[in-house]
Amino acid sequence: MNQFFDQVITFLTTPPGSLIYYLLLAISITGSLQGTIAILRSGAFPDARRAVIGLSILLVLQIIPFMLDLFTRLGFIDPLIVIPPLDRAFTLLGMIWIAWLWIFPKPASKPDATAVILSLLIILLLGISISFWSQNPSSAGFNHSFLDILWQNFSLVFITLALLILSILRPSGYGYGLWALMLAWVGHLVYLLMPTSTGYFSGVIRLSQITLYPVLLALPQRFSNSLTTSPPTIDSNLEGKPFQERRLFSTDPKTFNSLFNLAAESETNRVGPNITRGIAHSLLADLCFLILIDADKNLNIACGYDLIRDEVLNGKTIAKDSIPLLSNAILEGRPLRLLTSNESADIEGLGQITGLSNPGNAMSIPIESSSHGGVIGAILLLSPYSNRVWSSDDQSYLSNISNSIVSIMENSQPLATISQERDATLQQVSDLQDNIMGLKTSIQTEQELAGKNQLIPENMAALAAALDEAKKEITKLQTENEALHNASVEKGYSEKSDQIEQQFRMTLEELAHLQNELSDANFRIFELQQLPGSISFANNQVEMIASISQELRQPMSSIVGYTGLLLDESVGILGALQHKFLERVIVATERIGKLVDDLIRITSIETGRMLIDPEIVDLYIIIDNAVAYTSMQLREKNITLRLDIPESSPKIQIDREALQQILIHLLQNAGAATRMEGTVMLRVKIQEDLNKEYLLIQVMDSGGGISSEDIPKVFTRLYRANNVLIKGLGDTGVGLSISKTLTEAQSGRIWVETSLGVGSTISVLLPIESVKPGEEDEIVFSAPNSFGTLQ
Repeated sequence: MNQFFDQVITFLTTPPGSLIYYLLLAISITGSLQGTIAILRSGAFPDARRAVIGLSILLVLQIIPFMLDLFTRLGFIDPLIVIPPLDRAFTLLGMIWIAWLWIFPKPASKPDATAVILSLLIILLLGISISFWSQNPSSAGFNHSFLDILWQNFSLVFITLALLILSILRPSGYGYGLWALMLAWVGHLVYLLMPTSTGYFSGVIRLSQITLYPVLLALPQRFSNSLTTSPPTIDSNLEGKPFQERRLFSTDPKTFNSLFNLAAESETNRVGPNITRGIAHSLLADLCFLILIDADKNLNIACGYDLIRDEVLNGKTIAKDSIPLLSNAILEGRPLRLLTSNESADIEGLGQITGLSNPGNAMSIPIESSSHGGVIGAILLLSPYSNRVWSSDDQSYLSNISNSIVSIMENSQPLATISQERDATLQQVSDLQDNIMGLKTSIQTEQELAGKNQLIPENMAALAAALDEAKKEITKLQTENEALHNASVEKGYSEKSDQIEQQFRMTLEELAHLQNELSDANFRIFELQQLPGSISFANNQVEMIASISQELRQPMSSIVGYTGLLLDESVGILGALQHKFLERVIVATERIGKLVDDLIRITSIETGRMLIDPEIVDLYIIIDNAVAYTSMQLREKNITLRLDIPESSPKIQIDREALQQILIHLLQNAGAATRMEGTVMLRVKIQEDLNKEYLLIQVMDSGGGISSEDIPKVFTRLYRANNVLIKGLGDTGVGLSISKTLTEAQSGRIWVETSLGVGSTISVLLPIESVKPGEEDEIVFSAPNSFGTLQ
């Protein structure tokens, strides 16, 4: 047995055996290549193109050393310098592309690029090896030399990684790939473990190559497995029974009605849905789509029909990158059939377009129009429910139907043109009628003016007399004005006129200020009159509300805790719908918690228990907490939050909790008022005026603005409790009322500015004291009682 093995090894490494070795490998590759090309030509498996490319590369890798071996016999190349390193390099190149064929059957850019880069690196190493070996040849041969050991280690490492990746991914037919790679791995390992031998070629590795390359003949089965179907079964009970003829109909009633509706359709917008309905019933397709190509070569689903649900599907735009094979076939006017087992990117793209996890097998037939000079669209059939495999007969049948579809679509266009012209004519008639009515009105007006013109001469005399009298009065007033001016100059009163005018303006400004205060007082009186009883609650009632509010926290905490326990699935697996319901429970509970917090603050305000406790705080932390607290609300409406805050994080002395609540309520109001995908702006500045520092907070929304009549009611809690909501305002509870109370408790001001059609800006101005580094322990807070004038 050992003698026979030695003879085989020797035969594979000698010149006649080397040629036979390359021929055997080429025959195995050619057989697999022929089967794969036949599958590719059938059109059912576009991914077979990758297999054809990989097998072609392997065939070239065997032809090149075969030709070089012939050249060495003719004396053109030194066989002992070039051929041994080339044999090791091409063996490793072959393993790379064999692994690529079995591991990545579907298009993948990164693995493809990796295979190309590795091939280029091996070619580079081959050049280095030939150069090194030509300068340092060994009389003992290339076997087990330094370069040979290096190539064998490279091969073992790569094959090991390929086996690991193939075992993890497990694509279709991966078992054959594992067998082939395992044979190669064993061959290289046995060669390294063998005693050092002389010679230039490894017979053990060549023997393993001869055994693994025929495994490539199983590569076409990866595609043909999905087409195998079980033979039809014959009911044994039917044997021996007489055959009864059954009446057959070429068209079922639904298809017949669909075709009649399509023939009788006169409205252009309903031609497409009737086309897809008729095709779906004719071919029993689960889904049928009509795809059109626009002027920019973009694909658009015009309409569709769901046979199972018996409903028309709306159109949408298709991203060509998601279905590359299908897009190219439609634009080039080629029919295409795709199977789910192809593992093609187009199947995943069709799933995303239709919203189905498995869109099923697909068939596309182009629609060509001679009048438009090419392809205008395509018919796409899917079978997500029945998983029907489309055959060549289905393809031929649909191709014949597509010719009739072109005629129907082209015939509907003149009808649409006539309908548009009719509508335009009716619109012109309506405009002419309006013009006639306008002319009649103008004629009547002119007739009335003509009657009045008769009275003009009678009134001219009276107007002339009145004009003369007015001129005399003006002359008299001018004379008196000059006399008064001369008298004032003589008495020296000209210098005091500017002071009197300035005092008069100040008096007017003070009067306007008093009128504003009077208006605010009247509005407060109006609020007090609207109350059913006393303004303040009784102390026992307020304490009872506060107690109930505190007791609500414990059951809410239990609800949140148990809901979180269920979501963690520690007590059982939940479905997607159950997850959604529990998440809604948590959101609703958090909302109740916010309302309870507002209720507690209201009771504190009503009883006068609210205390202002200033402390040194980091402004960035306050802003970050407020934004984090309201981020969920903004994210639900896809609102963009823009910040305009100081570059450095200033430390100020202020009531932390009060400032935090003011920011939260202002952001919540802006988020509720802003429309979907709108913008909210938060601006925070520190200003200084008259040696006093102020914190200016402005929150701008894009909610359309507030009417001038509703501005005095923005910060009024009792108004929103008894009346309709204010348009353009997001706050529906007591958030802005609490913000106003907290602001005024710190001797601050709050006001709103609005722009109808754009949005509103709520501003808060608070007195603060900045804290410099090292002065945290020296500052004593004192809230100012009034504001200076900000320039």
